[in-house]
Amino acid sequence: MKNLLKISMILVTAAFPAAAQNAQSPAPKAAKPAPHAGKRAARGGGRSAPASLQTDDQKALYVLGARLGDNISELGLSAPELSIVTRGMDDAATGRKLLLDPSLYSAQLQAFARKRLAAHVSIQKKEDRPFYEKAKARAQKTQGGQVLPSGVLYIPIAKGKGPKPTETDRVTVDYEGKLADGKVFDSSFKRGTPATFPLKGVIPCWTQGVQLMSPGGEAELVCPPAAAYGDQGRPPTIPGGATLDFKVKLIRVAK
Repeated sequence: MKNLLKISMILVTAAFPAAAQNAQSPAPKAAKPAPHAGKRAARGGGRSAPASLQTDDQKALYVLGARLGDNISELGLSAPELSIVTRGMDDAATGRKLLLDPSLYSAQLQAFARKRLAAHVSIQKKEDRPFYEKAKARAQKTQGGQVLPSGVLYIPIAKGKGPKPTETDRVTVDYEGKLADGKVFDSSFKRGTPATFPLKGVIPCWTQGVQLMSPGGEAELVCPPAAAYGDQGRPPTIPGGATLDFKVKLIRVAK
């Protein structure tokens, strides 16, 4: 699973997030506060974090911590488990003797991550199911709406004119992507810059759904996980197993 690679690359993605995402990738979600924040016990003269962030260095360090936390948020760590992670980070960062040799426990770490991520995906799918079923009912009632064999829902909003694209074409679109809870994770409308890409080079939901549109047309595409980013998701913005909801406006088609 791609999420497992995320665990091993955590410091790289935290310090250099642009290296792990393309220029048009969704903005990272706000980090959740750690359940033990402010309660960390001092060891070896260490101090807890300041109540407010005054300097640029303090702000940079906080962002580093937030990115590290965001990268492991899908593991669903409890407060006691997170304190163990913090202990390991402290020991490694300060040069203390480690309680064990990390190189001997790669298999255990991967097994732990697989178990926790699978549980997270199962919960995500269950939570998103009511949204999908309601959208499916809308697609079936809307003139021109379709439920594709892949489970992708096509719900037309505005009719366009001209030939529809094929998967070998390049398309230019404006779009907004939401999670099932309504949270916007990406929007070319907000950026003010349409996106252009080969239609066969995106998620299956788009490859299938945009082929049903004509230039100038708009549609809602509801993407089940198997036709979107699957169980691996696109951390930290799109959870594994997430159903996605897109509003897409097809601007033009190029061969």
